[in-house]
Amino acid sequence: MWISWVKSRTGGVSSAASMLTVHNLLQRRAPHLLGRLYQPFHVNRQGEHPEGDPVTHFYPIFTYDGNSLNARFNKRLVYKGYELAGERIDAVGGEALEAMHNLMSEPENHFSFELAAGQLQYMNNFGIAHRRTKYEDYDEPDKKRHLVRIFLRDSGRRTYMG
Repeated sequence: MWISWVKSRTGGVSSAASMLTVHNLLQRRAPHLLGRLYQPFHVNRQGEHPEGDPVTHFYPIFTYDGNSLNARFNKRLVYKGYELAGERIDAVGGEALEAMHNLMSEPENHFSFELAAGQLQYMNNFGIAHRRTKYEDYDEPDKKRHLVRIFLRDSGRRTYMG
């Protein structure tokens, strides 16, 4: 969840896409790639792990438990995960990631919005992929963009550190 108190001078446009929509589009347009997305990928943990733990997760983009579809997707973190693991992503895996990214980038498959001061963005990272464009901040400290990021979990540890 992101809470914004101050807006940037320029940029910082957010967008969101339904992972279920992307899944269903892949099923129709590129079913040969969808299967690969149910297999694990290395994903950069961005330093959010205790010292000594692996620097990458290894999990699939899509999972289905018989009742609900869950997804976690950040193309940049997957490619960085492979770099950190010292491995190269397989050709089908790379093609599947690019196909997902391209589908989400199609205007009809996402919506864009600007988060204004005082507004809240609340996303379920297991069903919605979201991103933000680059932004230019103000020089004055009291005008600088200020966001607070909060993770809410229904289960598991409160933090992955320590």
